[in-house]
Amino acid sequence: MKGRKWSIKKKMKKLLSMKPNTEAFNIVFNGLLAFGMTRKAEELLELMTRVGVKADATSIALMAQIYESNGRREEMKKTKEVY
Repeated sequence: MKGRKWSIKKKMKKLLSMKPNTEAFNIVFNGLLAFGMTRKAEELLELMTRVGVKADATSIALMAQIYESNGRREEMKKTKEVY
């Protein structure tokens, strides 16, 4: 049991060290938008900021699409102001 516990800790440490980058988020955003899963995409936007990944121009354009699809024009305007 002790060996197995060590193995799990080692795997978790490795997983936690793998931080997604902007490109990875953009790929997922594109997929979610393509399948009409805009609410899930909006949740992912929150995760992106919590993880500390910075948005690029593509991310900002995708954010605008997500907010527009969800009828959140005010958020879309804030995105323009912030970036």
